[in-house]
Amino acid sequence: MHDNPLIVGYFFKERVELFMSKVLIPVFRVKDYWYRFEWQNRGSPHVHGLLYLQDEPEFIVDDMSEDHIQKIQEYFDTLCSAINPKSANPTCSKHPSQQRFSDISPAEYENDLGELINAFQRHTKCGTHCYRRGNANTHCRFKFPKDVQESSSIDDKHGYHEFFPRRNDPYVQRFNNVVTQIWRANTNFTPILDINAVVKYIVKYTTKSETVSLSYMNVINSLCKHSNDVSSAKSCVMKLIISSICERDYSAQEVVHLLMGWSLMKSTRHFVSLILYEENWEKYELNEINVNCTSKSIIDKYIDRPAIYNDLSLFRFAQTINVYGTRYVKSHNENVVLIFPTLKLSDDLDSDLYYKQQCTLHIPFRRSVDELSKLCDNNNEHPWCALFEQYNVTPIDSIQLPIPCIEEIDNEDESSTRDMYCNAFEMVSSTIKERSDQKLGQRLIDVAYDWNVHNELYPSLQDINTFLKMFKSENATRSINNSSNLKELTLSPEQLKVIQSCRTQINHIQSDIGDISDQIIKRVIIQGKAGSGKSTLINAIVQEVTDALGCDAITVVAPTGAAALNSLTAKFPMGA
Repeated sequence: MHDNPLIVGYFFKERVELFMSKVLIPVFRVKDYWYRFEWQNRGSPHVHGLLYLQDEPEFIVDDMSEDHIQKIQEYFDTLCSAINPKSANPTCSKHPSQQRFSDISPAEYENDLGELINAFQRHTKCGTHCYRRGNANTHCRFKFPKDVQESSSIDDKHGYHEFFPRRNDPYVQRFNNVVTQIWRANTNFTPILDINAVVKYIVKYTTKSETVSLSYMNVINSLCKHSNDVSSAKSCVMKLIISSICERDYSAQEVVHLLMGWSLMKSTRHFVSLILYEENWEKYELNEINVNCTSKSIIDKYIDRPAIYNDLSLFRFAQTINVYGTRYVKSHNENVVLIFPTLKLSDDLDSDLYYKQQCTLHIPFRRSVDELSKLCDNNNEHPWCALFEQYNVTPIDSIQLPIPCIEEIDNEDESSTRDMYCNAFEMVSSTIKERSDQKLGQRLIDVAYDWNVHNELYPSLQDINTFLKMFKSENATRSINNSSNLKELTLSPEQLKVIQSCRTQINHIQSDIGDISDQIIKRVIIQGKAGSGKSTLINAIVQEVTDALGCDAITVVAPTGAAALNSLTAKFPMGA
């Protein structure tokens, strides 16, 4: 993991995306989702997310009967469980995660689930990493052990409504059978009944930054405290290096994830930013020839919208229409519209700006926002407020949510996590042999490996060699047959300079003059991106030499790679 962070990052990303598309979406009939990758400072991969299901029952506390609550409990009983089907004592000698779910027979499903739960789904060891600090009575911040209960229930003991599944094991974390058995690693599958729980979840996880490294003195003190007399100097130095980086800590896996351009967040919804500041900002981008050019804002795209969208307001346009170049496409799911600046009616100084913003968002216009100002009664002291009332505009009220109590938001003890990581790294590194100075391909493992085994496993590999041999034989004596086309081309002044240098060399050869090679250009570097005429110029040079000196007078060579496929004859490996 430490030597190959790219493999770790790619594997986990692909596994999550496949699990989402092949398991979660079809099995649970997911209509919307949001998830985020989290690479902690020690490189441990996590995914936090929200799933919105098609068949979810409506949960409105004030209007629910006992029968409706019972149906909700029965529905969530099929999704979330805390029942351990086996004894808490693990019985298998092999870790159950090493087995594929496809290799397990249906008769063994329940036994497999029990082995998985006992392996990684039970909170059995409380240490410094999970004790809540600052309270008179120290207890587990994950609230284990939990009360055993024979039936599921819905309660608001934590300030918001929460589903508590049936439980026969006080240490089992809530899980879903399908997710646990197919993912085969620790998960937390929790139904959400209250928007306040969503707020707490977001505050606790999705906006949590990584740790900041300790100061040098604190690192030294921590190492001295947690190291014993038999600790090797190497392990202490490794711990010091790991702990000595300041500011935000990035793991190698997260760095690779970002360098590869992979998004840390994925969702079924697009996020659209509506900038409605009074200042006229213009967005500049670089086009294909690296020249600054203005980019259309969402308001510009709205003004240029097709006639069929005339009745759409700016807000509904941003919410329901996606623009790809010149195409206007109705979005499959409504976009999440973020409006800047955020204005509130409570601010008297900005009341006119608030009404103007609401009118701009909800009253359709065609050419510019100035059209709306012409509709205002300028004799009115508050023209935008009058227009707001005239069109009966419904404002976008921000959702007012109670701020979660800080005591309810658990903060992970990263110092103990760091110690766990250091200990784990020390254990792994102790089993790794010192790196050999031998070159790759000359090591004993490389020499002993049967490199021809792939030809037997994958017979189609021989087709590649056959194709290359046929391609080389067919093109070995190929000549340029497009002389008529080349003569019709109009070369640029730069290309003509190169052709003139080529003709000078040809004339020198044909005239049989003495050695004046120092006065003749021998090498020309032709640079340019795709489509700039490099191949055309090379073909023109070949044609000039062929017409004057014959086909055998010139050979086009290229290093191995894509360019070699377009060369005429010889192909040299890189470095030759």
